[in-house]
Amino acid sequence: MNAASLATSRSFDTDLNDVYIACQPILDKQCNVVAYELLFRPVVEDVANAPDVKPSMLSIINSAFASIDIQSALGNKKAYVNLDAKSLREDFVDLLPAKRFVLETVEISTVDDPLLERLKNLKSHGYCIALNDFDNEAGKEPLLVLCDIVKLDVSVLSPAAFVQHTQRLSTQGKQILAKQVNTAEQFTLCESLGCNLFQGGFFAKPVKLIQSDIPASTLRILDIMNNIVADADIAFLERAISHEVSLSYKLLQFVNSAGLSCGRELRTVKQALSMLGRNQLYRWLSLMLYTSKDDGLNQTDALLNAALYRGRLLELFSEYTDLENPNELFVLGTFSYLEALLNRDMESILKDISMPAPIKHALLEQDGRYWPFFNLALSIERDDVNDIRNAAKPLGLTLADINRAQLEALVYCEALS
Repeated sequence: MNAASLATSRSFDTDLNDVYIACQPILDKQCNVVAYELLFRPVVEDVANAPDVKPSMLSIINSAFASIDIQSALGNKKAYVNLDAKSLREDFVDLLPAKRFVLETVEISTVDDPLLERLKNLKSHGYCIALNDFDNEAGKEPLLVLCDIVKLDVSVLSPAAFVQHTQRLSTQGKQILAKQVNTAEQFTLCESLGCNLFQGGFFAKPVKLIQSDIPASTLRILDIMNNIVADADIAFLERAISHEVSLSYKLLQFVNSAGLSCGRELRTVKQALSMLGRNQLYRWLSLMLYTSKDDGLNQTDALLNAALYRGRLLELFSEYTDLENPNELFVLGTFSYLEALLNRDMESILKDISMPAPIKHALLEQDGRYWPFFNLALSIERDDVNDIRNAAKPLGLTLADINRAQLEALVYCEALS
């Protein structure tokens, strides 16, 4: 069944103000984004008068993808969805495309025969089963036998228990997903122990802040960006980009992509610049900073994806306000990961870059007219609903606005990946 089919039963629709959607990337050993965990959390405004019946998972997923196609949002990636024993037994699970969704079992207190039969049936129809927060609990062995992926929480398990679990699971042929991996050291250790998949913020943090030289390829891109801000003429920009063979190739590849194609193939840098204009060129170059790998830096697909996602998310937030230049918010989002890219502190990085003052104020001083947008994005990444709501108030955004923006940002990332 396709995504459109999921969105047809409007009687199941749940207001997106009543649920918070979190999107967490899942990475492979090469730090490529291979999946997203989609967390759908019902939000209760008035706990004292909250209804006894929570919205069903079907109504929540239906609302989330009512206007966004699953294929567009995920591309060739999968979506992990959390399902407790009650949700697993519901018929809606069979509506989820088996090739698109991983069924992650959570809060399973009792493993009984009906549950095991249900999981066997789902596996026979092609569904992948993941077991969340495994800790070798008594009575969970039958569940472990049926699952394909096992999640281990680095922040909860002792080092000895983590090693023991990975050794056992590896011999059983299970894929091991390490979660809460928040440092490069943890990632290296988990990988050496046989973990295949990873969740956490390790890829977005500098390994060590040092005042090393910025790579030559990055400096050349920054120089072109500075000339755009200085209003250099198009002929000068054309020459500067044309001298960079790799950059020229990527630019023509970008403008001739399916998402931007104008109906005819553009063959020269001059044609590409004419099509994009200064703002879009600057925007594109901010992403190209993440693709230069000539000095051995640990560039990752995950870091580029995170920068692209955050930039687009900030830009989408502006659609609910009267902000005049949303393109600058995109640049703010993409530049905000430069510390992790270059392993330098932000202040020293921005000394080499000409950019609008509001972007610098947001990055360095947590102030200015762009800070509320940036603060909201950071709150979303901290994954605290109350924090998110407080950050959204100055912008006048609702949870529904935020949820839609997150899903649309996923679609945008996939379109450019």
